[in-house]
Amino acid sequence: MKTIWVRGEVNPNERRSPLTPDDAASLIRQGYEVHVETAPKRVFSDSEYQQRGCIIEPRDSWRRQRDEAVTLGIKLPELTEDPLFGEHVFYAHQYTKTRILHEKPTARKMLDGFSRGGGTHYDTEFLTDETGARVPAFSTVAGGVGTVLAIVLWSEIEGPAKTTPKRLFTAPTRMDELKGQARSGLGHCSRPSVALLGARGHCGIGAAAVLNELEIPYATFSRQALLDPRIDQDLSGYDIIVNCMAVDESTPKFLNPANIGPDSKIRIISDIGCETNNNNPILLRGRLSNIDEPFYEVSTNGRPVYVIAIDHLPAITPLESSQAFSAQMTPLLLSLLGGGDKSPPWVNAQSVFLRALSL
Repeated sequence: MKTIWVRGEVNPNERRSPLTPDDAASLIRQGYEVHVETAPKRVFSDSEYQQRGCIIEPRDSWRRQRDEAVTLGIKLPELTEDPLFGEHVFYAHQYTKTRILHEKPTARKMLDGFSRGGGTHYDTEFLTDETGARVPAFSTVAGGVGTVLAIVLWSEIEGPAKTTPKRLFTAPTRMDELKGQARSGLGHCSRPSVALLGARGHCGIGAAAVLNELEIPYATFSRQALLDPRIDQDLSGYDIIVNCMAVDESTPKFLNPANIGPDSKIRIISDIGCETNNNNPILLRGRLSNIDEPFYEVSTNGRPVYVIAIDHLPAITPLESSQAFSAQMTPLLLSLLGGGDKSPPWVNAQSVFLRALSL
């Protein structure tokens, strides 16, 4: 019987876990052995796992595991020259369905490691069901967090002081605290108008839920709307742009800085998709931001625009993010661990991985 190995994370701001102590206990009751690497910053303590029957292991001990282990992580681990054995589940974004992202220096190195070790990577980006929806995913949480941060930032720049914000609060917290901060700020300024791009997916659902709860008006724009040559002018009529679209090589580009005139209302862009390669469709958006530096300012022909582009938004609410992800991952794992036919999400992710290996 295969064992489950929950490894530690590389990013010092990462406190999420792909498997909660309670869900680990559920797997143990079904006869599986769960090993958890020590991680002082993880939102769940080592003792919480140990009390539920998990075996606590030292950092990086996952590297010694072979075919009997399924190793779970959140993001890409630190890559060495060592081969990668066994089965690994984590979000990497190092390849797409059609190409390797060679512009990322880690892409080839990761795939070479799996090739040498004969291991398998199930990227959570491609764990999709029959409808193409990701299972599991942090997308709904990301949509909510990215939207509420934009509202908090709006209340800072449009509040009584109307000053350039010095720092946006993004320390690990809970969603209720962020929404409370947004409500407090909105009590001292007008409510913004919001353009929500990609409202129908999980990310868009999370964004819309926050906007509805905060009673903020918004208009939705589909991928098809980006084909309209007037799209930049249309978007310029909104205070905040929230991008929740899933994009690929064919996604039209938009928000060209040259098209953002002096009459533009845009003050904030919250790019929750955070594409870092040639797929980035938002021409006005440059680099990514991060938890320590959550926004930056870009110049346009009109007023300055603030950009939020944090590619690990769910890490800001680690407890809720971990609980939501683990609740989806745990039943899915049983299909992988059982030894029989894999369910469609595993088949889909493995197919994309094998195609990437062959490129």
